[in-house]
Amino acid sequence: MAAPGELPRVVRRTRDRAQADEWAYVLTALTILHEVRDDSEGFSLAVLPEDAPAAEAALAAHDAERARPVPLPEPEYGRSFLWLAYAALLASFHLATGPRDEGVIWFARGSADAEAFLRGEWWRAATALTLHADYAHAAGNLVAGAVLLWGPRC
Repeated sequence: MAAPGELPRVVRRTRDRAQADEWAYVLTALTILHEVRDDSEGFSLAVLPEDAPAAEAALAAHDAERARPVPLPEPEYGRSFLWLAYAALLASFHLATGPRDEGVIWFARGSADAEAFLRGEWWRAATALTLHADYAHAAGNLVAGAVLLWGPRC
């Protein structure tokens, strides 16, 4: 590693091979020529004398980065209970409107009808979501909506 007449300079020592490998990885990332030696005191990291200041600075910066506290993730507040509000709203609409009956004003003026929508009856896009043909249809929409709204809060 060292040029003729130059002795490598040891910049770090440790008894932990994993620590020596981590330091070596830092120097590899910065293309600083180095070697990890296994000696009687554990492991040492040696560099060329002219690279010693850069290696020591890089390892000090690495140590400082490792010493910084890691920010904790935002706490999760658990499952959303929005599905309960959805279920209450859906059930109340179905109780108010009843099953599908074209004679009832809710269905006559609020059912999904593409031609009526194109004629300017824009509210049908929202009201059609609250109308259900029968109890099975309402229950199916309730289950599907509850599953979608049950997920973690964002």
